[in-house]
Amino acid sequence: MAARLSAVGAVLVAGYYGIYPPGFVAAVVALAFGLAAASFFPAIILGIYINV
Repeated sequence: MAARLSAVGAVLVAGYYGIYPPGFVAAVVALAFGLAAASFFPAIILGIYINV
C-alpha cells in the first residue's frame, strides 16, 4: 500500500513540475543525477573490491 501511495505521489509531483516547470531546471537535473550516483556508488565499489 505504501509503494502505491509513493508511486501516486511521485506521479503527482512529476506532473506538477511538467505543467509548471521550475526556473532552476539545471539544478533539478543535477540533483537527480547526484541522487542516482549516490545510490549506485556503494554497490559499484563493493562489487569491485569485495570478492565473496
